[in-house]
Amino acid sequence: MLPEAGAAKKRSDAAKSGGFCLTWIKVRGVRGRYGVGVTWLRNGSIPMLRLASILYSLIGTTLAGSAIVVALVAGYDGAQGIVVAAVVGALAALPVAYLVARRLYAA
Repeated sequence: MLPEAGAAKKRSDAAKSGGFCLTWIKVRGVRGRYGVGVTWLRNGSIPMLRLASILYSLIGTTLAGSAIVVALVAGYDGAQGIVVAAVVGALAALPVAYLVARRLYAA
């Protein structure tokens, strides 16, 4: 079900003012009953999150691959060393992707 037109107008007015906007999401619960969930979104957070997700797919694989190469050069050629290096590289990419997205979105 789509939100009412008045709710969309309230969201757009809140987004223009730079404040928080309230979004109603209907979720199908147990036995087909509907419940209403509320999420608070900061002005401009969804497009920046989308950009950060796209950037993370590129930056995450790059940093994970680089960490694997460093682990192999350092002599950690077992499965555990490679997996740990890949996880460390992927986790290191989270703040990097966020910072790059924030910089690009602000420009």
